[in-house]
Amino acid sequence: MYQHTVYRSLEEASAGLNHPVVTIGNFDGVHIGHQAIFQRVRQLADERSVPAVALTFAPHPVRYFRKDAPPFRLTTNSQKAALIGQYGLDATVALAFDDELAGLTPADFVEQVLVDGLDATYVVVGEDFAFGKGRAGTTADLERLCEERGIETEIAKHVTLDGEPVSSTRVRRELAAAHMEEIVRLLGRPYRILGEVVRGEQRGRKLGFPTANISPANPLLPPHGVYATTLHVADLPALHSITNVGVRPTFGASEVTVECFVLSHGTDEVDLDLYGESVELDFWKFVREEKKFDSPKDLVAQIQRDVAEVRRFFKL
Repeated sequence: MYQHTVYRSLEEASAGLNHPVVTIGNFDGVHIGHQAIFQRVRQLADERSVPAVALTFAPHPVRYFRKDAPPFRLTTNSQKAALIGQYGLDATVALAFDDELAGLTPADFVEQVLVDGLDATYVVVGEDFAFGKGRAGTTADLERLCEERGIETEIAKHVTLDGEPVSSTRVRRELAAAHMEEIVRLLGRPYRILGEVVRGEQRGRKLGFPTANISPANPLLPPHGVYATTLHVADLPALHSITNVGVRPTFGASEVTVECFVLSHGTDEVDLDLYGESVELDFWKFVREEKKFDSPKDLVAQIQRDVAEVRRFFKL
């Protein structure tokens, strides 16, 4: 595991990096296509004994240009940087995507960001990469502009799965359909949300299923329903669990909640100092859609069936 540093300006990055190999992108989701690029960047950097770096942007350019766009990001900024480090890069340079950066021509972007800012020796991007004002710059432009300035370039081919390119858009599509097992293939890991355990209305406890009520940090949640999940809490082993995402229609609620019932540690241990804890929740399998039951008794009977199914899934 490499030590990972996050730089939030070109000035910081310039002081901390020496002739890096750089890849550029939004890297939302950090899927297996991104991971393949990171592996190549790591290899090139090791061959040259220089840092391996991901250049990314905050906010996401889509959010900059369409401030009213619905939530679409698969990863938070901190989550993305942690994943970039997990997959082998030394640093993330997270530049503020603002009027100045959005207005740079392709030539100015290469000169000001890659040459003056990062002093890059090698740049790797995906084959659909576009840059500069209005996304006017193509991969051919990048190759030409970098060559003129003594920077080597490489255009990485799409990683495909089942004959279709892997992309953040594809991951979002599968997430919207609750195809969690397909997402495991696309990400190389389950879909994970971050959050904080907060006090709920204690309804789960009254039903015999005390839950950790998670306030999520991620913009995108899986569709309303019940899922096989794994809860990660500091200083505890991974906890197999069952999670409901939704509005609890049986009780006439309307606010979306994420309620996680832990299977691994017994029904009472979910209360172990979890309030206020930062947690991570992995979604492995969609169990069923959320539905309204005629009575709490009917709901409990269904939860018991759901728990049995999730136990079978995890071979508990």
